[in-house]
Amino acid sequence: MEEQDPYKQLGKVGLCTENEYRYVGELIKSYAPCNVLVFGLGSDSNIWNDLNKDGKTVFIEDNFIYLRNYKHLNTFPINYTTQRVRWKELLQDTDKLYLTLGEEIEGSHWDIIFIDGPKGFHKYTPGRMQSIFNASNLSYSNILLHDCDREVEKTYFETFIGKPTHTQERIFHFETEA
Repeated sequence: MEEQDPYKQLGKVGLCTENEYRYVGELIKSYAPCNVLVFGLGSDSNIWNDLNKDGKTVFIEDNFIYLRNYKHLNTFPINYTTQRVRWKELLQDTDKLYLTLGEEIEGSHWDIIFIDGPKGFHKYTPGRMQSIFNASNLSYSNILLHDCDREVEKTYFETFIGKPTHTQERIFHFETEA
């Protein structure tokens, strides 16, 4: 029996394309076992966790339904305090972007940080401003951002992280120099 391609399956049900899933997955595999931090839970979470076997994978999530459905994973519940509609004003008032992420997250070096949450497609969703800002303040080797085609995500990434060193469709990837 032929083994199923997990990226092809995710590309049919998830919010990333097959190529975007493959890009993230191959990066995780190249570092595994390692430390992976993911902002957001969803249909791809089990794969990220499985690819990093024997590593530390932590998921930050604000949706209690996802937290309940993925309680077998290492999750960190968060309460975002922003609305996407206020993104320009928050660029000037970064004190409102800080999150308390705890010692496990703030005190670790992350080989890969993947920002794929919270929701940012509607003006009253939290937007990814706090995720991007707080990720930029952590110790990391790689930060990936999904939905970089959206103005808010692109602006926050370039403001707080920098110009991407790589892109894959709607993913910005910033890799620190070794």
